[in-house]
Amino acid sequence: MPKYDDFHICTSDRIVEVGKEYEYKEDAAVLRVRLLEDTSTDDELRFIIEVREVVRSGGYAKPTIGETFALFADRHSGGGYSGAWRLYDVGAYTMRQRRTES
Repeated sequence: MPKYDDFHICTSDRIVEVGKEYEYKEDAAVLRVRLLEDTSTDDELRFIIEVREVVRSGGYAKPTIGETFALFADRHSGGGYSGAWRLYDVGAYTMRQRRTES
């Protein structure tokens, strides 16, 4: 399992594993997803994910449970932007939001 030192990978150990579930955050949307495929290279992150639960919808996309889609990111861009997609450990993003809202 590769370790990714990248803005988009926000897991506690910076590792993502095929078959594991994560929280996917992009814009206002929060989804629980399963990582189906990792074909990342030294130049680009490339993942295929499957939606397992829509925690919060938002933005342009209206994902449905069971839908699969690809994630891409240039690994040399120097970081992301506000609203860019990110993968978190399950519960990590939603728990952080609950703490800041209380």
